[in-house]
Amino acid sequence: MEKKPRKKTDANAWLNTYADMVTLLLCFFVLLYSASEIDATRWKQIADNLRNPAFQPTQPGDPGEEEGMDTAQAEDPLIDFRALLNKISEEFEGENTVDIQISESGDFVFVTFRDSIFFEPNKAELLPSGNRALRKFIRAISGSEDVIGALKVYGHTTQLREANEYLNIRFDIGLSTERAATVLSRIMIDCDIVGKNVSADGKGMYWPVADFRTEEGRRMNRRVEILVANDLTKGITLEEVYEVLGIELHE
Repeated sequence: MEKKPRKKTDANAWLNTYADMVTLLLCFFVLLYSASEIDATRWKQIADNLRNPAFQPTQPGDPGEEEGMDTAQAEDPLIDFRALLNKISEEFEGENTVDIQISESGDFVFVTFRDSIFFEPNKAELLPSGNRALRKFIRAISGSEDVIGALKVYGHTTQLREANEYLNIRFDIGLSTERAATVLSRIMIDCDIVGKNVSADGKGMYWPVADFRTEEGRRMNRRVEILVANDLTKGITLEEVYEVLGIELHE
């Protein structure tokens, strides 16, 4: 049989494979380069932030450190509340300590007003002396509403007749509640505490701190109490306040 002639091979065919490989490698390196390229805009932002003094460490004794501490203290709500306690005490400095008593625990302040300052017997309209006392109180807490977690007003009356008489109980509870509401509404009108934890509570004759059988005891029992608490103690009850301050109820 006659042999078929062999086809001639191209001696330069390997160049095609080599060119393809080089092209692929070039594409690969371009991809690596694009992935590792630094965004100039982002780099500039990082550099500017690092130059910001807020990112610079402060050394002991550096004025900037003291300024930062002062700012942190100024924003501390507990420090602001202690300042509020001092303002209330200063407003009533020199007042009759029998008619106006101020007690505090560090987390709340408790002010007791004898009702003779605020009201006439069996009435719930504020006397001029009551308006003056409330103006002092309002002046003390104005501007500090943000650190007040709760403001609660309690009204108390005294026992004039038998405690089991229906009309007497109804009258005492109603009168003490109305008096507490009168005081609280006046405070809310003049201070920005709407929406805060505020309440007016009439306790009637049932929280006596003295003997009902004496005139002095009845005078001590007729009172209005204002509790100003911070966020830590805004849920404190009147019973807990009495326990903390050592106030004992008369049986």
